Amino acid sequence: MEHKHEKKNRKFKFLSIIGVIVVFIHMVSLYFSPKINIHNNTNKTIYIYFMQKKANADEPSTEEIDQLKNIKIINPDEKAEVAPSLKTLFSDNMELSIGWKIGSRIELYSKSGHQGFVIDSINGECAFSIHINENDVVTIKNGKGACYKKISPLNLVAD
Repeated sequence: MEHKHEKKNRKFKFLSIIGVIVVFIHMVSLYFSPKINIHNNTNKTIYIYFMQKKANADEPSTEEIDQLKNIKIINPDEKAEVAPSLKTLFSDNMELSIGWKIGSRIELYSKSGHQGFVIDSINGECAFSIHINENDVVTIKNGKGACYKKISPLNLVAD
């Protein structure tokens, strides 16, 4: 009888240890992931579109396009944070693409812009802020200490 109980107890301990390790890896990856804070310094709502994709790919994959359906909404004088997924962090040759529309999701009725970032293990920074103002957009290095991979901004496009 005790033999069965010992087996169950060992199995429970093993699964508990695996669970703790998985949670620990997830928490560490969140802390050491590069981050981008987007600040809405306008008096209008901003709609954020975020995509993680292979760099230099001619056409985005269906999976990459599906990411654009997850819109973040930032109200005036608020901010939102975006960060690459674990899959993106552990892949090579990846980019982050952040697009926004100010005031409306409909292109005709909104100002829009786009900022891309290259993910690299050597060059770049661990954190950036994008300040979307009434008349311009400013990208600022935040100087956060340590991260698994770094990000570097590509050309900013805004109208």
